[in-house]
Amino acid sequence: MDTATGLLYVGNGQYFDPSTGRFLNLSLNPGSTNPYVPWGGEPIGALIGPLVLLAMLYSRKKRRGKLDNIVILLVLVVSLSLSLAACVGTPAPGSLPQPSNQNESPPTPIHIKLTTTSEGGAIIEYESNGKILGTTPVAAGTPLAKIIGTACATPPPTPTPTSIPEFSWWSELWNYIEFINVPDEAKPFFIEAVTQVANAFGSTLGREPAKAFIDVFRLSPAQKFKFEIGPCSACAGAGGYTHNARWIEFAEQNPFYDATMSKNGEWNRSPEMAYDMNVHNVVHELGHAFANLWAFRNNKGEIEYVDASPYRLSFPDSRFLTNEGFVYPGPDYQTTLWRMHPDVGEDDIIRQHEAFADMFLGWTYGGVGFIGDLGTKRLNLMNQNMPNWLMGNPAFP
Repeated sequence: MDTATGLLYVGNGQYFDPSTGRFLNLSLNPGSTNPYVPWGGEPIGALIGPLVLLAMLYSRKKRRGKLDNIVILLVLVVSLSLSLAACVGTPAPGSLPQPSNQNESPPTPIHIKLTTTSEGGAIIEYESNGKILGTTPVAAGTPLAKIIGTACATPPPTPTPTSIPEFSWWSELWNYIEFINVPDEAKPFFIEAVTQVANAFGSTLGREPAKAFIDVFRLSPAQKFKFEIGPCSACAGAGGYTHNARWIEFAEQNPFYDATMSKNGEWNRSPEMAYDMNVHNVVHELGHAFANLWAFRNNKGEIEYVDASPYRLSFPDSRFLTNEGFVYPGPDYQTTLWRMHPDVGEDDIIRQHEAFADMFLGWTYGGVGFIGDLGTKRLNLMNQNMPNWLMGNPAFP
């Protein structure tokens, strides 16, 4: 016996407290909180003896009377109560009881389902302090069931809510956009245009819009979408030129529309009108960039487009190459608002490409830029093909 603690060492790391008649948990400090467990170190041990007794009683099946069944149920209840009491524990010698908290929530009920037999059984509901709240009979023939939970089970602690910054693809998107020689006053036009196209992509694909824009154009920090204002030798007098699927250049000698004043001192184009014209100009070029996802160079170094490209879309009739079906001319001083590149009799390849870019513009805005029967056909044609183009383009993951 340890004279300092009054405990009796019984071997295999196990101590016995003669003052309480209880064993201590293995590998625990004798002075720690709740060091006691019955029958060899674990609460489930409280069931071993009673189960052995049950086996003996059931071996007397032929001679068993009604009193035996009552004894069986009583043994199970008592053994489970002991198991629960082991979890609650007895204060260590010398420790003082802790004051109760008046605001403490009531003990959490523990449901324990006993294994059932052909004779039937019961579900016994306990509080965590071992108090029996009630029993529910289980009909004979109920399938055997394992004990649900353990007598020492405690509910997991309620996690403390933490404030996690919400990730925004819209914020992330601008890490994939590069402005080259674009003045700050012009950047809102590009941002608005990208936003409109991203919303159209996201709505069609059922994805978060900014993420859809990134995925469709296969953008990354190492492969950004470039918007540039520069000499643009390729513009050939036009306001802008799309070099490839991720690079659009606008001519510096042909700057974005601004609110202008006529000779009589009246505004020809309001700031709002100018803003819309500039945004539509960028959306039109984004239509060209989208079609360029299907571009490749042949063995002569010339740019060609695979048959699945939007540029190879088969128009139902030649009127699709004209200005018919577009809101054109537009309002005063916005004649090209919805037909950024009007048909002026160029070759059919250019007419096809420009018609698609302006149909892309109208589709982005839900068909607002279309008018009349042919306008309806233009919108229907885009609605039929855009989902397949968005999911079937070579860059789409």
